[in-house]
Parts: sequence; structure tokens; C-alpha cells
Amino acid sequence: MVELGGGWVRSDVDQYFASAGLPGPSITDVSVDRSTNQFGCEADGEVALDIQVAAIRTACSLQPARTTRPMAGPIRPTSTCLPAAPT
Repeated sequence: MVELGGGWVRSDVDQYFASAGLPGPSITDVSVDRSTNQFGCEADGEVALDIQVAAIRTACSLQPARTTRPMAGPIRPTSTCLPAAPT
């Protein structure tokens, strides 16, 4: 999964999956072009939804459990959450 802004926090993920009665996913952030998990932006809700959908799909499928790896990358130099990519 690729996230182009926003971020997530473990406590939010744990709370959601506990309320859904499902085990929380293993999540590993992967940096693209030195970007990082930028929790605290308006895109956080979209990142949370993406994590929830990917993890629920895995939990409800017959496939073995996988690690969810959101990848943070710059979307545009004017982003309020991410710094401009170095040139």
C-alpha cells in the first residue's frame, strides 16, 4: 500500500481492531525518498481506512497473514504534511 500523505499511530489501529474483535495487523513503515509516517495531517483518516481495509481483507481471507507495509512518499512540493522531495 502506498500512502502519499498523512500517517498512523499504533494506539488507533489497536483500538479499531479490538472493537472489531479482530487481531491487529503487523505494520511496518517503508520510507520512499526519505519520507516518513506523518501522523497529524488531514490525510490520517484515509491512511487509517487503508490499513483497516487491507488488514480486514487479510484476516477474512484464506490467505496466510501478511505484514501491512504502508509506504510514505512525497505527493507534491506544496503538501502541508510532507517536505518537498530533494532535487
